[in-house]
Amino acid sequence: MLAKSKRNEDYYKCELLKMGFHKTSDGKQLVDLNLTELEQIYENEKFKIENKSS
Repeated sequence: MLAKSKRNEDYYKCELLKMGFHKTSDGKQLVDLNLTELEQIYENEKFKIENKSS
């Protein structure tokens, strides 16, 4: 289970970097975030991008 969680974290980190996201508003870097935080930020950033395009 730990390996799957690590893969998921890596996936979200890579996707967020592709989106140009590097730090949270409070200065945390991607490596400092847990899976839940990464998922939430990813969904928020994806939403912003999709709405900017429309």
